Order: sequence, then structure tokens, then C-alpha cells
Amino acid sequence: MERFYKLAVYADMLDTNPTITTYGTEWEALDAAHDAIEHMTQWEVDHSPYLITEEERDQITERNSLLVKIFNGMTFGNEEWSQLQEGKV
Repeated sequence: MERFYKLAVYADMLDTNPTITTYGTEWEALDAAHDAIEHMTQWEVDHSPYLITEEERDQITERNSLLVKIFNGMTFGNEEWSQLQEGKV
């Protein structure tokens, strides 16, 4: 049995079709989640017409972290995992 982790990145709190990416290890999923949060935060800071303080940036990061979820604990056999990685499932 193989364990994998799904990372769901939502555009906003009402998004019903998040971007879902599958990772083989928890570390990869956590790293990708951190990158997604940082990317969303930096985009918002870059496109703001106002100067953003560190406190405001922290608040934006906290808000964006609510849009990223990791689902884990799903197990598959080796054959199913291979098919999933190849996109056949």
C-alpha cells in the first residue's frame, strides 16, 4: 500500500473547483502548500495600490492559508499508485 497526499488550492472561500495536486510524501505536500500561500500573498502585495506593512502582510498570509488544504491518509496499491501518477485514473 502506498500513501499519497492531495493539496487543494482554492481561489476563494466559495470555490467549488479547487486546483488539486497529488504528492507522494507529506513533506512535498507541505512544501507545495507553503509555496502556494507565499505565491498568493506576494501576488496580492505586488498588485496592491497601497503600501503593505509587515503586519498587513502577515494578515494576508493568514487569510491565504485558509485557502490551502492538505488531504492525506489515502492508500492505494502499488499498481493503482502507478496509474495515478501516470494520469490513467
